Amino acid sequence: MIDYVSGTLAENRPGRAVVDVGGLGYLVHTLPAHFGDLPGVGQAVKLWTHYQILEDARALYGFESKYDRDVFSLLCSVSGIGPKMALKALSEHAAADVIRWIHSGDEGRLRGLKGLGPKLAAKLILDLKGKAASFLAPADAASGAQAPGGVRDETELALKNLGYKDSEVNAVLSHMFADGELPLESAIRRALSLLAKR
Repeated sequence: MIDYVSGTLAENRPGRAVVDVGGLGYLVHTLPAHFGDLPGVGQAVKLWTHYQILEDARALYGFESKYDRDVFSLLCSVSGIGPKMALKALSEHAAADVIRWIHSGDEGRLRGLKGLGPKLAAKLILDLKGKAASFLAPADAASGAQAPGGVRDETELALKNLGYKDSEVNAVLSHMFADGELPLESAIRRALSLLAKR
């Protein structure tokens, strides 16, 4: 198994990247929604990878965090959920959210994932509910999902501690949290990426 690839980002397009490792270019399928989160072309990059072998193809899938990679691998372990469906799910929703829905048996939220009907949502819960517990953050395991306001407040505090102005922080956070909550780590990373482009 290829656990990760580390090298120079040679190409970056939505859904795919090429990482140059000692003159060898690895084509890695990535989360389209995280296209802007990767470093610039020519810069160092490390992607945690999942190597998928199918009857007619072999592919490498890469993620900035080991956690996202492990959740992706977990989803792909369920019969009927292929890498394309897992990629769509993690492009539209944070990995921590998907894990919480599985762990709490929230079939309704899981059915909202593209391509996931009632039967597959039920199968996902049945197959992974026990395994999902080990993917929960300590706070989630003890008290359930963290409130969106709490994540926003912690993200705001972290950004201000880094020296960003109130106006900059508020503008970015208003946009980020318009559609709901994000895990704290993802929120801070995405906010920094957006602030760097302003």
